[in-house]
Amino acid sequence: MYKRQALDQAIEILEKAFDLAKTKDQETLGLAGAIYKRKWETDGIKVHLELSLIYYNRGYKQGIEGDKGYTAINAAYILDLLAYLEQKQAAKLGVSSSVATKRRKDAVKIREEIIGFLSEHLKESGKAQQGEPVYWPLATMAEACFGTKQYAEAGKWLK
Repeated sequence: MYKRQALDQAIEILEKAFDLAKTKDQETLGLAGAIYKRKWETDGIKVHLELSLIYYNRGYKQGIEGDKGYTAINAAYILDLLAYLEQKQAAKLGVSSSVATKRRKDAVKIREEIIGFLSEHLKESGKAQQGEPVYWPLATMAEACFGTKQYAEAGKWLK
């Protein structure tokens, strides 16, 4: 129960501090996406996952370079998660889900954009740019490679 209340309070704080309907700040959008993702993990209510996707996707639309792919990789993850849930439900009904198929394609597209940007960014910056943390861009790159089934390449980035 405490976790649910804490998450509700966290989103209330963000809503009071920012206009979540209009903000383009990737950090804020990423936080809102993360809160709704955690709310879904806590209560299993699918609309929380959908809200998470909305915020992460809005952050992704601001450009991968702005947050080194953080909101983009999370949007791709949520797309795949929703696709899994939708395909699972469709299978119970004996049908396929064109929505799930589209979500998976969108997730791959996002990951390919991340790989394109980060491979250049990490090459140009060497290991890091003047105090820039290198861990998250490397982890994001590895996750993007893994999500596009480039397992050997993902392993290289993890090393």
